[in-house]
Amino acid sequence: MLLQVILKTDSLLSSKMDKLADSVEAINKKVTLNPWLPILAAVLGGVLVWIGQYMDRRAREKREIKKDLQDIFARAEMLLVLLKNSLKELAIQKNRREYWWVCYYDEFKAKNKNEENE
Repeated sequence: MLLQVILKTDSLLSSKMDKLADSVEAINKKVTLNPWLPILAAVLGGVLVWIGQYMDRRAREKREIKKDLQDIFARAEMLLVLLKNSLKELAIQKNRREYWWVCYYDEFKAKNKNEENE
């Protein structure tokens, strides 16, 4: 076939090109595209992109809210531990003699240092 193409370039090539052109014209006649189809495809693509972005933003917001709540709970736990430690310290201080002397001195206005031991 290659030899035929080389020897008869004009006749064989032109006949093949004519057949190809006829095939393309037949396909073009069979397939008719609606002019609104590309516009509708572009609109549909844009809407799908918007939906994807909306879902992504919502997921990101939920993750941020969850992270913020975890931070709040961690701070609350930290404050609870500090409060427990402070209450323990207060209980220990109340069992000391100085605490009771300060309470007595404040209430009765004791002036004598010897009364501290009593």
